[in-house]
Amino acid sequence: MSPIRILVIAPYEGMAETFSQLAPRFPEVSLTIRTGNLEAGLKTARSLVHNNYDAIISRGGTAKLIRSELDIPVVEAPISVYDVLRSIKMA
Repeated sequence: MSPIRILVIAPYEGMAETFSQLAPRFPEVSLTIRTGNLEAGLKTARSLVHNNYDAIISRGGTAKLIRSELDIPVVEAPISVYDVLRSIKMA
């Protein structure tokens, strides 16, 4: 059976790293992980969608943009404590 093909569009490098660390736990899933927020994330998704992914994982506004533009299921990752702490640090 072929693996489930998922494209991850992470809005920041820390989220991409988290997916990279989790990927080995799920050998039945083939992840392609890219970083890009909002329009950059949408542009990346558009350029890779032809690779026959089963779904895209992203979050927030990036997930909404991708969902509105592409005909592929988009799973929105929830906001974590890390996201809140990152936002406070950036502010």
